[in-house]
Amino acid sequence: MPLHRLLYTSEARLSDNASGADLMVESIVAHSQANNEKRGLTGALLYVRGTFIQALEGPLDALENTFERICHDFRHARLTLVDMSPASERMFERWSMTYLAQNDEPARLLVNRDLEELYFTVSTNAAEAMRQMRGLLLGEGKKPALEVV
Repeated sequence: MPLHRLLYTSEARLSDNASGADLMVESIVAHSQANNEKRGLTGALLYVRGTFIQALEGPLDALENTFERICHDFRHARLTLVDMSPASERMFERWSMTYLAQNDEPARLLVNRDLEELYFTVSTNAAEAMRQMRGLLLGEGKKPALEVV
């Protein structure tokens, strides 16, 4: 079955308090992991500057159905499909869904910097943004800074 990959951004509509926002994102990731596994999808969700950046890959029909649900989800505003294209192989094969966000921990300074860079790359070069996402999640080129789910 041919693979496709999509990349989108959206303004996150989360709880006004940090703990409520964290719980909402944890819920999104948990549901996505279960649903994506059933549908043969893999991907990553990043949260930077109040923006979701998500890459998803898998069979076209599953991608389209999942993206349609995301488009109707109240937790997303100003949703923009950045790229959708055929893929010869998976970039996020390790994760039905993984999640990475900026935070204030001093040990995360390099990760936060890389997330900032990716935030600006996504609007100009989708392919490079996805390579950066994968590299960041795998800790390529530097000591792995975190354990992702």
